[in-house]
Amino acid sequence: GIPVPRPRMLSDIKEMQESAKLYNGEQLEELENLQMSVMKTNRPILYNRHMYYINYTEFGHPDPLYMNFIRDPVERFISYYYYMRSQNHTGVPNIESSTSVDECVSLGDPDCLPEKGQDFEFQLSYFCGHHPSCREVGNLDALQQAKYVAEKHYSVVGVLELWETSFKVLEHYLPRFFKYSKELIENLPRHMLQKNKGINRKPYSNLTEQTLRKAFKEDIEFYNFIKQRLYLQSKYIDISSSNH
Repeated sequence: GIPVPRPRMLSDIKEMQESAKLYNGEQLEELENLQMSVMKTNRPILYNRHMYYINYTEFGHPDPLYMNFIRDPVERFISYYYYMRSQNHTGVPNIESSTSVDECVSLGDPDCLPEKGQDFEFQLSYFCGHHPSCREVGNLDALQQAKYVAEKHYSVVGVLELWETSFKVLEHYLPRFFKYSKELIENLPRHMLQKNKGINRKPYSNLTEQTLRKAFKEDIEFYNFIKQRLYLQSKYIDISSSNH
């Protein structure tokens, strides 16, 4: 669960923000609200938010139990690309809403093909942390830091393309929150599993996919690292079960 913050925790977090280690002020405000919620209950709390990793132990506080989900970097980017240009997101049609991802890639637009050193948010950025280098294209130190954090601080990192395996592992490693989740997921109606499926996505070419995979090579390496980790966790569960 989420640890109860000590009195100095928020001042420590404010110092982090002032040193540019927190991504933005909204996250600071949310953490302040979270502190109030945690202090009012003795029950375990599951906090769900798009947030960069924070190492609480550096500030004298215990880490929460971290978990996360990732997906294929190209699929994630394409979904995000159309989501950001959708009327549902902006409230009004975006001026670039008619530009397909194929066209964006073929034009070499930095929104689709970021250059080395450019600021760009990858999945690994969320694990690497709040330092600006974590969002820097081609930064191999950021990739290694993301792998280290995932291995050391995250109980489970699920993979969207390995949905059932992910919940099997979550149920084993975090039973307080995910007990029976695999069974529930297996019995969910199909329409609920596709609830957030993008309706504005357009088909993309093999050339676009290959180009994006080359551009996102660090994030793809991180994705494959997480898949391998999940497979090993699943295998460990199978071996443990067979020995009992």
